[in-house]
Amino acid sequence: MGHFPRTCASACALMIGVLLMASQSRADERSATQPVPPPPPPVLVPPPPPMPAPPTPTYVGAPMAPTADARPVAQQDERKAPYELIPTAFTFEMGWAGLYPKPATSERLGIGRGDLFVMGLGAVFYDMLSISGDFGMGEYSDSRSFRESTNVGTLSSTATGLFGSLSAGVRTPRLIFHKYFALTAGADLGIASVGGSRGIENCQNCTDQSLSMDAGPFYALRIAAGPASRGLSDWKAPVRLGGLGISYRRPLGSSDLDHWLMITVGIY
Repeated sequence: MGHFPRTCASACALMIGVLLMASQSRADERSATQPVPPPPPPVLVPPPPPMPAPPTPTYVGAPMAPTADARPVAQQDERKAPYELIPTAFTFEMGWAGLYPKPATSERLGIGRGDLFVMGLGAVFYDMLSISGDFGMGEYSDSRSFRESTNVGTLSSTATGLFGSLSAGVRTPRLIFHKYFALTAGADLGIASVGGSRGIENCQNCTDQSLSMDAGPFYALRIAAGPASRGLSDWKAPVRLGGLGISYRRPLGSSDLDHWLMITVGIY
C-alpha cells in the first residue's frame, strides 16, 4: 500500500508530459501550414523643424568697439590713400578776370585794367591731364572817354573788352584733408585772344573805336580748394570739389598784356 501513491503520481506526470508533447506538435503543424505575414511597410519620419535663430541682442549705451579689418593688407592700404585717380571729370567755373595791360598799351589805347565776367569749361583725365577754355566780357577803365550827342541827350562812351583762351596742362589729384576738404593745383600752357572797342552802347551811327590788343601764348598757375562731395567711408566714389579757384597768367613773348588774374567759383 505504501508504493501505490508514488506509482499514481508517476503515471500522472507521464500522462501530462504526453499531452504537452502532443499539443506542441499540433501547434508546430499549424504554424508550418499557415503563411508568414509580410513585414509592415517602412514609415518615413519627417525631420524635425530647424531651430529659430536667436534674436540679435540690442546694445544700449556705449557703442561696441569696431572689429578688426579682415580685408587683405593691399585693400586696406588702398582705402587709406589720400586721393584716387578718376578717368574723366568735367569742370565748370565762373567769376572775375582782371586784365592788366602793359604801360605802353595803356598809353597807346588809353585804357587801364579790364574787369571781366568770365566763364570756363574743361575736362580732366585721370586727375593729371587737363584741357580748358574760358570766355569773358566786361569793361576797361578808360582815360579817353568821349561824349556824343544823341536823340536822348549827350552820352559818354565806355571801353568794353572781350577775352577768350584755350589751354592744356597738368594738375595734381584731388587731395583730401580733414575728411571733407579737398585741394588741387596745376599748371597750363595756352593761347589767348583779347580785344575790345570804345563807343556808346546801343547807339546807331555813333563813333566807335577799335581797341586791338595782342595777347598770344601764356602760361598759368592755378589752385582750387573747397569742400569735397564724399567722405572717408566711400573711397571708390569720385571726388567732386566745389569751391574757390585762382588762376594767375603771364604772357609768353610779346604781348599787350602784362598779366591777368582770374578768381572763380565752380566745380573743379
